[in-house]
Amino acid sequence: MNKREMLRSLIKATQGSFFSITFLKKNLEQRTLTVRDGVESKLALPKGQGSNNQEHCSNLITLFDVQAGHYKSVNLDTVTSIKCGDKVVWNEGV
Repeated sequence: MNKREMLRSLIKATQGSFFSITFLKKNLEQRTLTVRDGVESKLALPKGQGSNNQEHCSNLITLFDVQAGHYKSVNLDTVTSIKCGDKVVWNEGV
C-alpha cells in the first residue's frame, strides 16, 4: 500500500468525524486545516459532477474545511500529519 492509498483509507476511517490535516502548500508553507470527509450538504451539484470533480487526480482529495465553510483540495503527496481528537493518526517520519 502506497502513501496515497494509506492516507485515503485513514481519512475514510474517520467516518465523518472532525480531524486536522497538516500539509505543505505549493509555496512550501505549512498549513493545518480542521476538516471533515463526506460532507454533502454544501454541494452545488450532485456528487461526482461539476468543476470540482477530482476523481481523475489520484494525488488530490477534496475535504470540507469547517472553519472556512467550503471545500478544499489537499495534495496527499504533501501531507505531513493527520490528527483525530487527541490522537495522532499518522505522522510522516515517525
